Amino acid sequence: MHLILVPLCFIPLLLNNDRSKPVRFGAQTGRWGDERVGVTAVEDWEKYEEEGISLIEKCDNLLKSLKKEETSRL
Repeated sequence: MHLILVPLCFIPLLLNNDRSKPVRFGAQTGRWGDERVGVTAVEDWEKYEEEGISLIEKCDNLLKSLKKEETSRL
């Protein structure tokens, strides 16, 4: 949840400056239970790149339609 509150400039969108693989974020804990946000590369991105891009476009379109609906109510 606190990842949402972090400014975008502090969030790594690439691992090791490798622009060919996007990253994903997830909850992790250390050996002693210390919590942190983990960053890992998306596995098999090349294999499913088209589906991933399509999903991102669908999510963007959904967000745009929700924003448009919200502004029309005001």
